[in-house]
Order: sequence, then C-alpha cells, then structure tokens
Amino acid sequence: MKKVYAGMCRRITDLTDQEVTALCMEMFHPDKILDIEREDDVIRVTIVTTWTGGPLEDIVTLDENEYDVDWQIEPEDTWLYRQYLYSLGVNPLSRDNPYLK
Repeated sequence: MKKVYAGMCRRITDLTDQEVTALCMEMFHPDKILDIEREDDVIRVTIVTTWTGGPLEDIVTLDENEYDVDWQIEPEDTWLYRQYLYSLGVNPLSRDNPYLK
C-alpha cells in the first residue's frame, strides 16, 4: 500500500491567508473578506455577503472538521468543505496516525 500523505499533515491554522481566502470564495461566495483571525485551533473570517436586504457582515468559523455560520449548513456542503481541506493537506486523521508512518 502506497502511503502518499504520510508527511503531509497541516493544521487548519497553518493555512495561509491566500488559502483561507480561496476556500471562503469557493464555499461561501462572499462579496468581500474583511478579516482573517487565527485563534487556538480555529480560523475566524469576517465576510460581507449580499442578501435581499443588502450587504450583511458575518463571521465564519473554520475548524478541521466543519465550519460554523449563521445560516443553514447542508451535509453535502460539510463534505465538500472537508474535501477541500483534505486537498490542502488538512486532515486530522493524518496526525499521529501509526498507519502512515
């Protein structure tokens, strides 16, 4: 069995601002990203989106398994989010995994 990701294990807070911006643009389609803050094991991103009532400022909280927003999250969106993180080398299953050593 080939062990492709043995040395590729990043934490979510290791993502660059550019990677976080690309992830947010892909997943949430904001009009603007105002701020990116890293704290402990999460990233908080302040975004601006346009709804029927006009622009709205939201905070999106990203962690290694899911994200938290003020609107409904569909299971397939969570799956796509986790796949996107995996493509960037963020997968908690890879960390300290004896089968990848």
